Amino acid sequence: MRLFIIGYGSIILVAVIAEYLAHPFALALQGNFPPFVVFAVAILGLILASRPLYLVACRHPAPVQQLGHDIKSNAPWLLSVAILCWALPTTLDAATTLKKAIPLNEPFFADPLLIEIDRMVFAGNDAWQVTHTIFGELATRIIDAAYTFWVVAQILLGIGIILARDLRFAMQAALTFQLSWVLLGAGLATFASSVGPCFVYEFYGDETFLPLMDQLRSIGDLGALAGMEYLLASQGTNSIGAGISAMPSLHVGISVVIALCIRAKAPRFQWLGWVYLAVMYVGSIHLGRHYASDGIVSGLMVWAIWFFVNITLDWVARREGPKRPSLALLD
Repeated sequence: MRLFIIGYGSIILVAVIAEYLAHPFALALQGNFPPFVVFAVAILGLILASRPLYLVACRHPAPVQQLGHDIKSNAPWLLSVAILCWALPTTLDAATTLKKAIPLNEPFFADPLLIEIDRMVFAGNDAWQVTHTIFGELATRIIDAAYTFWVVAQILLGIGIILARDLRFAMQAALTFQLSWVLLGAGLATFASSVGPCFVYEFYGDETFLPLMDQLRSIGDLGALAGMEYLLASQGTNSIGAGISAMPSLHVGISVVIALCIRAKAPRFQWLGWVYLAVMYVGSIHLGRHYASDGIVSGLMVWAIWFFVNITLDWVARREGPKRPSLALLD
């Protein structure tokens, strides 16, 4: 019981703190609207309605009694679903609001330093010049499709965490997801305020990456280009998916969470997660959204968060002593 209370209490606390920090900026941005919370409530409604509808469709002789038994026998899991259905989207809404407000807190400044770091690593070249030497138009389109799919992948990750029957895993994955968004997507992104190669010209007047953008536009209708246009058009608003930030790369960071979750629950298929992570890292550079250092920093930090949460939850579990039958779902 102690592990359940501390684990889910921490999840709630992170969401509350994130919402508290984001609230003033949500009022300052145009169009205050919590899309992820609304989406999660809709999912929760479908979950709650599915079992009663199934019992009625199957003409169960005592649907009300059976529903009561189901609720009682699955109480810890149902409570977990309810908490996560609120906490994860609330954290995501708050963290993305803080991300959108980065220019209000810290004007973009870090790009020149990040450019120099890349050139030190790649012998005076920009990282995209290396990837575009290796990958042609067809590979670029495949990478672009995988990069665009990241939005769906993150939604599937959230749903998987919310519906996980293994509550110990759900706690670890949820806290890693939340802390990644709050500490990296909002916190570090503010302290290392940067726009990425694709926007250096628009915000700095620097023409360094115009050849990259010309090369991407020559390929045609890439999802990455449409995304960039949307980000520029939605600057200063609270629109869904708005907010410009390069360091660190949450596309790579959340892909690390996905890979670690697959490794934890389906180790035979973990290679899928690692391959997708590799494609996302290359794509973050190849499509002009990030510098090479952005993905490395976020990947290492998310990995550290995952293991810190794991160690902490293990420490709490050891102090709890023998597991109680009522918390069998935590096994």
